[in-house]
Amino acid sequence: GKDKAGGKAQAQQARAYLSWREDKVAAWLAALRASEEPPTPEQEAFLLRVVERCRQERAELAEPAAAREERGASLSEPVRDCLFGVPGAGKTTCLKYVRKFFEECLGWEDGVQFQYLATQNTMAALIGGATIQHWGCIPVNAADASAKLSAKATDGEVDKLFLNALGIRWIFIDEVSTASPSLLGLLDAYLRRACARHPYACRAPVSLRPGKARTSKRPFGGVNVAFAGDLWQLPPVCASAIFSNPYKSGHAFEEQRIFKMFWQKDEDSIQQTFLLTQSMRTSDPWLQAVLHADRCGAESWEMYCFIHGLPTRNPGSWLPGEAGLPCKNARCQRLAEEIWPEMWKRM
Repeated sequence: GKDKAGGKAQAQQARAYLSWREDKVAAWLAALRASEEPPTPEQEAFLLRVVERCRQERAELAEPAAAREERGASLSEPVRDCLFGVPGAGKTTCLKYVRKFFEECLGWEDGVQFQYLATQNTMAALIGGATIQHWGCIPVNAADASAKLSAKATDGEVDKLFLNALGIRWIFIDEVSTASPSLLGLLDAYLRRACARHPYACRAPVSLRPGKARTSKRPFGGVNVAFAGDLWQLPPVCASAIFSNPYKSGHAFEEQRIFKMFWQKDEDSIQQTFLLTQSMRTSDPWLQAVLHADRCGAESWEMYCFIHGLPTRNPGSWLPGEAGLPCKNARCQRLAEEIWPEMWKRM
């Protein structure tokens, strides 16, 4: 029955941190910092956020639920964070560090205590995850997905998501710019129902008047959620993006919840945003300059000519924003300063 299912969920969630050892966590972090590919300070800040949240949940779940209920307290608010950054800044690498922490330090299993998600199979494969639709048991047809929200709790697909999320404490959604508020809103609504008996699913009841109290459900069923990606990307096909106008009319209730989470400050909002600003994909200063200019929509005519093989005002060692030429070649310098400008005047 419901009580049995709820007890099973509570037990699975509480078991997540049985293998936690402070000395092991400290040793693992020290080994990572000393490795050949240590995290950057920006990546480590996000990783430590995950570690600290796990430490907090371990302490809270160790307390008997009866004692907590007697105090009238609820478990602390789960994480709802963003990991954003420029292309090549190491967002995927950062998620891999988190995976290694879960598996090597806590002994967690992929799909049991944590789950990586993306909107498309190719994206999900890069992080070793699943698609949001498949894991969240969300029908492809929009009408069917909406109708499922009002279906009875005995629906088979809901039971499947209950099993998928039975021990889940963390969900990471990569390339979130490609996920529409509608899709994220459906995942949120489905998890609120599937995880209703999880220990972090609800906040402590709030008294409205004598004899009446209301329990507030937390987003995504009380599971810690981190959104990774880059909002300066193309929007989802035939759908709104989370960076589109949140005040535009016509958004469904589930979409409004997601817009509110990202754009308004309340108890359900995004809590922290971690920015990765250092490009790790290439060390070539010219390519970095081109990528930055294209990202900001500020590609110069000179860059355009270089990229397309057209005549340019500067030699090949030229870098935008630099006073001189990096090659320090006197002939190149004279070509750039005296000969080529004069030739351009005649053209």
